[in-house]
Amino acid sequence: MTIESEAPCVAPCTPRRQKDKGEHGEMGERGEHVNHPETNPRSPLLFIPSPARARTPKTPQTPEVRDLQSASTVKDSDPCDERLSKLSKLPQLSRLNANAQEFIPAAHVPTALRVREESNLKEPPVISVRKMASKGCAIVLLRSEHVIELAARMAVAVIDGVCVELRRHSRRSKRDQDALELGIFVAWGHRVERRATVSEEALEAYFNGLSQVSDPQALSYQPPFQESLLLFPLSSSMSCMSLKIMAPQLAEATGQVLLDGPHGRRDLVQTLWDAKLQLDELWNKPPPPKARSVMQRVARDQLFPHSGKEGKEGKEGSHENRAGEKLEELAQAVGLLDGMQPGVVGARFLDLCGGPGAWSQYLLQMNFQGFGFTLRSGAGSEDDWQAEQKDDWYPELLRHPNWHAIWGADGTGDLLKPENLQHASQILRAAGGVSICVADGGFSDKAIPPNLLELYFFRLFLAEVLTAANCLLPGGRFVCKLYSTFSASTSALLFLITRLFEDVRIVKPMSSRVAGPERYLYASGFRANEEAEVIKRSLWSCHVYGAGRSPLQLPLLTPLVVDLHKDAAFLPQLQHMVVTLCMRQARIVRCK
Repeated sequence: MTIESEAPCVAPCTPRRQKDKGEHGEMGERGEHVNHPETNPRSPLLFIPSPARARTPKTPQTPEVRDLQSASTVKDSDPCDERLSKLSKLPQLSRLNANAQEFIPAAHVPTALRVREESNLKEPPVISVRKMASKGCAIVLLRSEHVIELAARMAVAVIDGVCVELRRHSRRSKRDQDALELGIFVAWGHRVERRATVSEEALEAYFNGLSQVSDPQALSYQPPFQESLLLFPLSSSMSCMSLKIMAPQLAEATGQVLLDGPHGRRDLVQTLWDAKLQLDELWNKPPPPKARSVMQRVARDQLFPHSGKEGKEGKEGSHENRAGEKLEELAQAVGLLDGMQPGVVGARFLDLCGGPGAWSQYLLQMNFQGFGFTLRSGAGSEDDWQAEQKDDWYPELLRHPNWHAIWGADGTGDLLKPENLQHASQILRAAGGVSICVADGGFSDKAIPPNLLELYFFRLFLAEVLTAANCLLPGGRFVCKLYSTFSASTSALLFLITRLFEDVRIVKPMSSRVAGPERYLYASGFRANEEAEVIKRSLWSCHVYGAGRSPLQLPLLTPLVVDLHKDAAFLPQLQHMVVTLCMRQARIVRCK
């Protein structure tokens, strides 16, 4: 029976949990149906009376206990002792009070006690979740080493429909300097947080759920090949004067142009496109997660640690963005600055389409003087291609005494306008020319159809080559970013470059994203001869034909040279470069 003691020495009361209701109402103390709407105000705690008073304690209303109650009428034994003896033989779950989950102590306990069953109240892995919404990250402290190790190995997760990065977290406790706080640092970025928030409740539920997950074998990974810098030489044996240079015409920018290029391996190009489509379809499975670039970046970093590498802020020799890392790697690989004498007359460079200016910063550190020409943000109509504000020159560059910005005749910095290119060339020739020209122009416009970036980039590539040819000193050097080289138009332009320079190479740095089409042209030993003048006139006619229209309006022109197969040196080298990079990219993108 339940004892309502008037003495103040009883244990603190635990609130009564609501009783289970059956089909016909609430179950009473002896199994009867009770329909009272009010809650019993008495404490549900069970108390063991003193043996001297020989009172029978109330037992949990389970089937086993009710069977014992019917057997408690034996007259030859003490009811209390017999009942407690039989209760001790019941399963532990049956010895819990159904309402308060309190353990009934053994008979030797002289007073009323309350003992919690620890095995049934195991603590969850998560200790706390601290979210920093302004930074788009959180710190989850955990008590389970298994969960910490598993999350760290997984490295990524999808929580609240958002891809997040997981990294091991460890630091000294602020309360106890001798103690370590262990957990996981979760990051998704403040830009993603503005569009799709990740809640603390979802974070807690995710990491608590990891305690039920075994170590999956799929976390073991092996890169498809060893990462390394790739270098492909290009040369030609025939003068462009012995080949017919065609007048420019408008060409249709379609995938068929890329498939039918001089590489001769349309099957490889189609395989690459199929692999990219397969990856896109995988991401588009409903519901598609947000911030999927996080998962792609983490996977790339695990397989290829140098791919997409970006210097850490504050680290000696680091750059403000990834472009600086790529130029430094390329310069060391090909000897871009070998033999140069910074600080002397002629040690100048031109940075084309290079905003915000990481390449200029690198060359200024080498004691060069420089010029910069890039598209000003906001230039162009609203429905046309525009530069973003993040691509404006760094303010410290504009203040640098050895660096000057050039904006062209109309002040927009648009290199595709003939009058701007001509204006910049005149300024540079008046300054004495430059010994190095670097060009890092590119596009990230979503309006460009998939797989056609090379075709939409062609006219800008041509304008960069023409500008370099106009301002370089004899023996000068040229570095230019380009994309895939499948089309006949791009291949013909590369052929003309081999006639303008003594040494030409295509370079794929390790710091360039291994799964992307990006690669770099390095050319040295500029030839200021009669053939170069012929090539410059042909390039200028193509540039004028574009009439300053944006790549979205006029992307592609017909190839300037159509009989590349006549040059026995150039075409095999071109095909080797195209096939190698295409197969390499397809192996990375393929979902297997």
